[in-house]
This record gives sequence, C-alpha cells and structure tokens, in this order.
Amino acid sequence: MFFHLDMDCFYASVEMREYPQHKGKALAVGGHSGRGVLTTCNYIARDFGVRSAMPVFKAKQICPDLICLPVRMKLYREESIKVRAILEKEFSTVEMASIDEAYLEKDLDPEDALAFAVEIRKKIYDQLRLPCSIGIAPNKMLAKIGSGHCKPDNQMIIREEEIMSFMKELPIRAIPGVGPKTQERFRKLGVEKCSNLWRFSMDELNASFGVWGAALYDRSRGVDERKINTSRERKSLSVERTFLESVESEAELLQKVDKIFPEFQERLGKYLKANEVSVQKVYVVLKFSDFQRTTLEITSQQIYLEQMKELVQKAFQRSNKAVRLLGLGARFKTASSRPRNPRQLRLL
Repeated sequence: MFFHLDMDCFYASVEMREYPQHKGKALAVGGHSGRGVLTTCNYIARDFGVRSAMPVFKAKQICPDLICLPVRMKLYREESIKVRAILEKEFSTVEMASIDEAYLEKDLDPEDALAFAVEIRKKIYDQLRLPCSIGIAPNKMLAKIGSGHCKPDNQMIIREEEIMSFMKELPIRAIPGVGPKTQERFRKLGVEKCSNLWRFSMDELNASFGVWGAALYDRSRGVDERKINTSRERKSLSVERTFLESVESEAELLQKVDKIFPEFQERLGKYLKANEVSVQKVYVVLKFSDFQRTTLEITSQQIYLEQMKELVQKAFQRSNKAVRLLGLGARFKTASSRPRNPRQLRLL
C-alpha cells in the first residue's frame, strides 16, 4: 500500500507549538509586513476565509484578530528532518515530496495499513507535538487525494474495490495537477466530476491537452503507475524579494536587480558546486501591484547581471505596472528534463 503523509498547516502548527499562548486563536505565518502575503494559516483562520497566498491586509480585513508571525524556515526545516527520521525508522522507502509531505510504501493489507497509519501519526505527535494526516491507497495519486480528504489530523484508506466508485463522484479539480486554468477548460466542456471525463477517448484528450491528456485519461479512473522516488531532483533555484513599497519605475527596478543578483549568484554557485547539474534556462518573475504575475525565461547556460537586467526590463514592459515582487532564477538540466513521450498515439 502507498501512504501519503501531509503535515497539517505545518508552519502554523510549529508556531502554535512554540507559542502555546496562541492556542485556540487564528494564526498565520508569512508576510509580516502589511504588504506581504501569507504562507499558511491554521484552521481557525481558515474558518474566517483566510488562505495561503492571501495579502496580509486582506486577511486582517476578514479576520481582525489574526496573529501574523514571520516565516522561520530554519526551524521548519529542522522539524521536517525530524519527521523524516521518524518515517525512515518505519518505512524502507521514503520520498519527501516537500518540506511537509512524504510518499511512503509498505506491504500491508488494508486493515493493517490503517492501524499502522494511526501508529505513525501518534509517534509524530508524541515526539514532535505536530499533527498530520495520512492517506492510504493502492497508488500515489489516490493516497495524496486521501490525505487531503481526511484533514485535519486523521487518516483515510481507499481500497482497490472502492476506486471506481470513489473516482466517479470526485471533483475533477481534486486530481493533482489540475489547476484553475485546466479546471476552467473542463468547465466549458461540461466536466465537473471525474466520471464526466470518461466520455472522452485518450486520443481526444491528447489532442486537447498534449502529453497531459494520457495522464488525465488514467488518473480520472484512479490509475497511477508512478513508483516511490527516493532521489528527487531539484529543477530550479531562485531568490525572490517582496518590496515594502511597490517599485514604480524601470530604473528603480533595475537597481533592485543590482542588489539581489549577488545573493542569487552566490546561492546558485554553491548549489552547482555541490551537485552534478548544469543551468539550462534563466528566468525572472515579477508580481505587480494588482497581484498579476509574469515570468520570462530564456535558454542559457551562462548567467550574468546584464542578462538578468534585460529580462527584467522586458518583463516589466509587458504591463508597466508597479512591481511588488522580483525574482531571479535558474532552471537546471536534469535527467527528468529530457524530452519523453509517455505513450505513443495511434497512427489512424
């Protein structure tokens, strides 16, 4: 059976443990200044409508008593390492999908798997005082969907014989990878649930969605053949800055590039030195005062200041609006970035 463990509102849970006086109060992490955005929030804050990526000023409008704490990544990474250590004692294969979630696998029958999940959650809470949710299923995708369904602080199993009935009523947006734009395309096709997608052939989905079409065909039916990946590759590295006051002019924005670029160059240099990867693309990210976001990238193995400035200029000129966030980044050439064709289309 596959397990997907997801730490419940991880950063906020760590902060609530560190500050027990905040127990029972709406709490969020990130965007400590009024111009920032939230990284996450606890479930009390979510009941008010507060969400991650929400501007702080908006969150405080709908939840005036919201406690907003600064991000402490060093602390969260330390707690993530402790969670992983617990998991590695219980599972032979552990794939850390992010700082707060992991895929795991263990050869257990459904009832034993469910009891084992209860045990794992108890160990993590007893040792770290942090809650988590676990989904259990015959494959990775269903396990992840399960952990989302049973939040917070619970476990859920999807048995082999339950897959089709479960998928039939599942909203299409619940499939990992289906974002707002894909969801809108499906809505125009009259697709709200996974079963609505079953009327389309694989060829039709491939024609509309490219290589993602084959995955959609399978995943809408609960099929996912991915294995646990214990050696995940990092695909990019970036440095971003959110400004206390939006940058109005192109000249001022380029001055910000001068300040950010040395840190980006240093971090990238250290990573390239420690890992056998090379740069494939260079990119910049701008978030404007209206929270619209634009990314501009070019294929390049070399990175230098004037190149970044030119990209920032072009990205800024797309709207000429005030900029509240600037990011400089690089994408790496890795084994997984090579072109691949997961399934050959029929000739006729």
